[in-house]
Amino acid sequence: MARSRRIFGPLFYVTLAIGIVGTLFAAWLQFKTRTSAWAEPQRINPQERVAAIGPRVTSGESADRVEAIHALREALREFLPTGEGREAHDKAVALLREALHEPDPFVATAAADVLGDLGESARPAVDDLVATLQSEDPELQAAAAKALLRFGGDLQQTAIRTLAMTLAEPRPILNRQSLVEALRTAGVPGEDAAIQALVSLLANDDNGVRKDAASCFPLLATATARILPALDPLLHSPKPDVRNDAALAEIQLLDPETNPSTLVATILADRVCDPSRALKQRTDALSALYGFDVESVFGGMGTTNVEFPAGSPKPAALRRCGLELARQLADEDVDVRQAAATLLHGIDAESLAGVDDETPP
Repeated sequence: MARSRRIFGPLFYVTLAIGIVGTLFAAWLQFKTRTSAWAEPQRINPQERVAAIGPRVTSGESADRVEAIHALREALREFLPTGEGREAHDKAVALLREALHEPDPFVATAAADVLGDLGESARPAVDDLVATLQSEDPELQAAAAKALLRFGGDLQQTAIRTLAMTLAEPRPILNRQSLVEALRTAGVPGEDAAIQALVSLLANDDNGVRKDAASCFPLLATATARILPALDPLLHSPKPDVRNDAALAEIQLLDPETNPSTLVATILADRVCDPSRALKQRTDALSALYGFDVESVFGGMGTTNVEFPAGSPKPAALRRCGLELARQLADEDVDVRQAAATLLHGIDAESLAGVDDETPP
């Protein structure tokens, strides 16, 4: 009896272990056949994908149609425009060409954007894109021109002219910087067209237009050598605001180790010292002289440990600012006194003391 128990015990556990292993193997096999991670990937049918999205592109609410156009772009990225994919691309381009002529500018603009992404496979839409350049909607015009840049040749020149004309318009534009970025992709001809357009805007009487233009120049930093001569006439403008914004544009283009001209430093110092200007305008000019946002030190320890390259005109300009702001602390107008105190807090002690400043105060 004792012997049978000893034999039964090991046999029982062996049988149990075999049963557990068998159960786990069956479960694994079932999981393998049912789960897409183990099964063969489902074959994507390009025509079916485009056909499913098509009705949403051609009808519905504006936002839904724009979303469908973007979904079409994502779908087309999954296969090349060859073989079966060729037919799907052709169908998609036909849908997008139709959408280009929609009266809804959001739908038409989305279609132009996607046609630009498709590149060479969108060549059948060239005539439609050229026709769209006549649109009165600036965003749609720009989207069509960006798409045409992809095709080079005469089409690229047409696109550059359209983008430059849109960029040069002295009115609010949703994203003026995107126009500059598009022109930059066209190489030197595109950059030169952007420079000419932006310089014309810097001479505009509208403060917002000038600021908008000045913010675009850093995108063209690789063309600094061609921009600086174009800005020079504006630095001598009889209009103080034009001079100031041209100086701001120029100093943004220079790397920290490159000194601005004495004229640029003087123009910016004039703005810092001008009590008739808003504190924000004066602070922007002071920040440009330092190369960082001095507002970050207001209310703190002040600006410290600032080093300028040898021969820089900035220390002399800052010293001059310090002397003038100190005089404004005695002004009868409390706002002038408060602004002067705030700005003085943003000037480092060495510049205020005239350290390394060979120019007598």
